[in-house]
Amino acid sequence: MQRAHVGIFTELAVLYCHYKQKKVMEHCRQYFQKMNILKVLRTCEKMCLWSEAVYLHQHYDQPDNAINIMIEHSPTAFSHDVLVMLLQKITNTDLYYKCILFYLEEQPEQINDLLRSIQSKIDLSKFVKLMKNTGYLALTLPFLQQIQNANNKDVNDALNQLYLDIEDYENLRESVKNYENFDQLALAQKTQSHELVEFRRIAAYLYRKIQKYDLSMNLSKQDQMYRDAVETAQESQNVKLVYELLEFFIQNKESEFFTVCLYTCYDLLKPDQVMELTWRSGLMEFAMPYFIQITWELTHKIEYVQKKHEDREKKEIQTAQQQQSQALPIAQDFLLNQGQLMLGPPSQMSNSNLGYGQPSGFGNSTMNQSPMGYGGQQFGSYQPPGF
Repeated sequence: MQRAHVGIFTELAVLYCHYKQKKVMEHCRQYFQKMNILKVLRTCEKMCLWSEAVYLHQHYDQPDNAINIMIEHSPTAFSHDVLVMLLQKITNTDLYYKCILFYLEEQPEQINDLLRSIQSKIDLSKFVKLMKNTGYLALTLPFLQQIQNANNKDVNDALNQLYLDIEDYENLRESVKNYENFDQLALAQKTQSHELVEFRRIAAYLYRKIQKYDLSMNLSKQDQMYRDAVETAQESQNVKLVYELLEFFIQNKESEFFTVCLYTCYDLLKPDQVMELTWRSGLMEFAMPYFIQITWELTHKIEYVQKKHEDREKKEIQTAQQQQSQALPIAQDFLLNQGQLMLGPPSQMSNSNLGYGQPSGFGNSTMNQSPMGYGGQQFGSYQPPGF
């Protein structure tokens, strides 16, 4: 009935709890919206109906209580899927770590699924510390590998230690190469005396990364990993270490690696010192690749400098010719203008054109006036009175 009273559904659920316990879950699923959930919850807990209590807490917006009931009464109330779903709704972060400890004790095979569902909600450093205290860190290896992209220091240290314990040198090498946020010196000290040579190679690699090149080269020499030693010398950019390595190869009659070292550390060596070293040791034949490279480089540099010098001279000649060709028209225009300025005015010009009148008191007024004189006299023959 649509208008049935809430009390009917509530009291019927209470009666089921007392007398028909198998029908309680079905009744709660059908009518939980039409009954007093709190009263039915108390009755379920009193009658130890823990699965039904978890269901009612879940729909009464009390996920924390539902999780606590599942942990405390796991034989009848636990459900992995329900617990994972409820963990997405809780606000009490302590429950995450409580669930982790519960899974370690009762559901260890499902702990990695649990951790994947809450990886964004837990503190990774706190989680690693918790797992180390319990001694079950190895159980969470798949989860640690998944979250290593976060490059958390505690996670990296824990993973590297696990790889060392199980002697997984391949994963350890990949871990130290791709994730550098860990105690590199401590790991190098742990692996440098390992019985497997691959772990000692990892130690040499770690010493190289923290710029302890001498320790790295010594480990590589001891294990006859000469290629690693050459790479360490080249990366160090230390000339002294390079010459020490060359002398080591000479003493141990490793002629091929002597050639490799010369070619790899080519930019750190001086030709005169290499020539003296190879002449004294009788390894001139093995040094020929180095000298061929030196000769090619010097020839190339000389050709480059010579070509550059010739190009510069050609450019200077072209620039001078352009300047000369531009200066000739300018000089011609200048000379033409100077010639026009030196030409005088026309010989026949009236006084009005010159802008001069006849001065008073100059010469005879009845004389014919000359075009360029005053009072009939030219400028050059004029004599002032009294002279």
